[in-house]
Amino acid sequence: MNDTNQDSTPESVVAPAAKPVVKSPSRRRLIKLGTAGVPVVATLASSPAMAWHCRTASAWGSNMTANLTASQKASPAHDDVEDECWAISNWCKNEARSDTGISSKPWDALKNKCSNIYINVPAKDPSTKKTIASADRFKYVTVDSLVSACGIVKPAGCNGGAKVVDVLNNGGDDFSRCIIVAQLNFLFPTARNNIQWCAKNAKGVNQLPLMAKGTYQPGGVGETWQKGKIVSYLRNNWMSV
Repeated sequence: MNDTNQDSTPESVVAPAAKPVVKSPSRRRLIKLGTAGVPVVATLASSPAMAWHCRTASAWGSNMTANLTASQKASPAHDDVEDECWAISNWCKNEARSDTGISSKPWDALKNKCSNIYINVPAKDPSTKKTIASADRFKYVTVDSLVSACGIVKPAGCNGGAKVVDVLNNGGDDFSRCIIVAQLNFLFPTARNNIQWCAKNAKGVNQLPLMAKGTYQPGGVGETWQKGKIVSYLRNNWMSV
């Protein structure tokens, strides 16, 4: 897909009102208001949590090696916002993460979003012949089932018959893990994570399915990203860690 307008800011994106900066690095994102009023978020380098610094792909690609700490310090204004998304480990274990702004566990939430997610899960484990407990059904969902039930795009090179949890538990490459979880997280936008603004271009088109193909050209011009740079973008913008 060629899109030459990706650097523009959607009219629906409104920078939140300024709040006092909270000095604690614990699970916070700092939104820097630029001269054009575009929300660009700088992370706290010392934070062990998923501190959001979302940038659109075209904006990030042109400045991927920027010193984000220095950028944050130079910022004329900040907005402190709690966030975030589920991590890869949360999807592996179906465990909740209090910072998402969503109270449920990821696979439980996904069942409500994609009603047919478990349609191909057998009643019994094929190898042990034991009945699969309701709480363990997510462990048997394949990549192909995820694609058909939720409409995500299968990562290039990923085995569609593989169980999603196996792929996420180091059974797949970094690219497959990151792009699957980023697409899953995209299904759950909240006022706190703003993920749909990050992953969409100026025309409102989700860029993650395009990235899932393994090559991606932000805005349809300039450098073509390969898998390694796509992974860097998803990780550095905390869509998938």
